Amino acid sequence: MKIRELTRRVGNDTISAWPPRWEGRFRQGDTWDTIATLGDGVLASVRPLENTSAHLRLTMIFEGREYIGIVRWDPPPPPAA
Repeated sequence: MKIRELTRRVGNDTISAWPPRWEGRFRQGDTWDTIATLGDGVLASVRPLENTSAHLRLTMIFEGREYIGIVRWDPPPPPAA
């Protein structure tokens, strides 16, 4: 399975798990710096989040700044018995 094929349930909707919403720790006025999509960043790290196999914490560097993205997806159903 490709990462772009992962989905998760939000209420009654099924949405794509990729791409994540990238957030930085940089203030711009009254809000934090957020980037909806990026294509030119460098992936610096990927690690599990919350001891689960369905959450990853991604760290990306873009224009000298570090951005964090969380990828969450619903695990596939168990195989039929």
